[in-house]
Amino acid sequence: MRVSATAWFEYRQKLHQINAKAEQAMSDFMDKNWPADSQAMIDYAYALTQRYGSAAAELACQMYDKTAIASKAYIKPAEPAELASYDDVSKLVYGTLKSPKETPRGVNRLVKRAAADTTLKNAKRDKVEWAWIPYGDTCAFCLTLASRGWQRASKAVMKGNHAQHIHANCDCNFQVRFSENDTVEGYDPDKYLEMYENAEGKTPEEKINSLRKTLASGALDSESRQALKHANMFYRELSNSDRPILVSKMAKSSKLDKKLVDQALNHVLNSKYDLMVNDQIKHTNFAPDYDMAQSFQRLRDGKPEKHDIIMLQHEALEAEYMDKHHLDYVDGHLKANQKYNYQRALYKWKEKK
Repeated sequence: MRVSATAWFEYRQKLHQINAKAEQAMSDFMDKNWPADSQAMIDYAYALTQRYGSAAAELACQMYDKTAIASKAYIKPAEPAELASYDDVSKLVYGTLKSPKETPRGVNRLVKRAAADTTLKNAKRDKVEWAWIPYGDTCAFCLTLASRGWQRASKAVMKGNHAQHIHANCDCNFQVRFSENDTVEGYDPDKYLEMYENAEGKTPEEKINSLRKTLASGALDSESRQALKHANMFYRELSNSDRPILVSKMAKSSKLDKKLVDQALNHVLNSKYDLMVNDQIKHTNFAPDYDMAQSFQRLRDGKPEKHDIIMLQHEALEAEYMDKHHLDYVDGHLKANQKYNYQRALYKWKEKK
């Protein structure tokens, strides 16, 4: 059984929204009340960790149970882990009084920890394997953890009853599997292990520091800084191009209707929506994506792959759901994926390369 990229995206995005809402609520409270009484901050932060931590833990339970059902594993329903204690929150607030901007980030971390703890608690109970699934501009530590692949859930990754290494503004997450055939679409521990082993240094600390330098230099894949820089440049090039000529070229190479191509381009390059940016909702354009930039380039140059054409179809349909039916990005994206799953087609193409 393989957890699809679509299902993983939905889980990760929902969890991200829960974490971000908790962080934003704490930030708003501090903006209105700073300098705030320490006790009032603790009480408010604690209430947030209980409310949003419960939601994060429940979401993790749902993902755990869905995975078990899909794997035909007959187990007890997942149980939520303990949430952050009042003492945990007190330590957070007092520890960040000199750096108040870190307090909301700490609340984010404690909420996210509830989901991680829930996944690990049930994985230990059921004696199944877990893996750390990276996402985005992954930090060196997360990349190193992801390189370890699937392994038995144990106390080694926990400090007391809590998952270690959980940090704010990170969309990497734990996932479990109930058999050796289970995985998450796109998760490639061998690639991460190769990166770790090729990093300079003899000790784990030296290798992680070397990876940090490599990540900072942008010498990586489609999620690297260098790749994102290229994506930004190419998106600007597309935006400044003669749109009718660009549409004609892509319509010819894809054999799709010009209206559909124009709708897809307008959606990606020009339309603005309420999107999550740096853990805050902003009315803005979509951020440039390297893989999509590559797809657009092949379409423009008359050398499209199958997944490039699927991308145009996906974006046009997503635009229709968001513009005409007023769905938000997550729902519009997932609904468009039901018919045109660009990410899945992209993964298949990369696996063949």
